[in-house]
Amino acid sequence: MRASIAGYHEHFVRRASRTFEVHQRRHLSDDALLVHIKAIHAQTRGGYGWPRTWKELLARGIRVGKERVRKLMQLHGIRAK
Repeated sequence: MRASIAGYHEHFVRRASRTFEVHQRRHLSDDALLVHIKAIHAQTRGGYGWPRTWKELLARGIRVGKERVRKLMQLHGIRAK
């Protein structure tokens, strides 16, 4: 009986630590996201506004909301030509 309780507890400990790791990897800080946005802006020579920049971030595997991209670009004065 003792082994099943320990296994049950270990299951939840493993699950919680795995969830924490995924949570850490998935969320990008605003500063890190801004680096990616500025890189895209530089590569496209200022040709992309927030919709294309957002789509490019998704294509590069960076999951982020379009409103967050729009607000960050607006806040930092990053605009399309």
